Amino acid sequence: MIHRKKERRWCRWGNYIQQNKLQQQTKWYLVDYLSSEGERLEKSGREWRWLRHDSITIRGNQWYRHKEQRGGYSIEFVKCFYGVSFKEAMKRLHTFVHS
Repeated sequence: MIHRKKERRWCRWGNYIQQNKLQQQTKWYLVDYLSSEGERLEKSGREWRWLRHDSITIRGNQWYRHKEQRGGYSIEFVKCFYGVSFKEAMKRLHTFVHS
């Protein structure tokens, strides 16, 4: 019984690792995606600032929220700020890339 609990935790952790690797491998550039969604961005050195949330900077497929000291990749961004599931975020980004 103890072995099963550990096994379940590993499955959840393994799923998390797979999603994280997938996010790193996908090169959906957030600036292009946000622009296509009608969001306003401002160039700031090598990064972009999202004008809706001034503490968020974007570079390539990565974002960082300075106020909360956290960030991530494109999929996590869409999940956090558009309030959708992992699957829906993938669908939105995939649709954007292939439109």
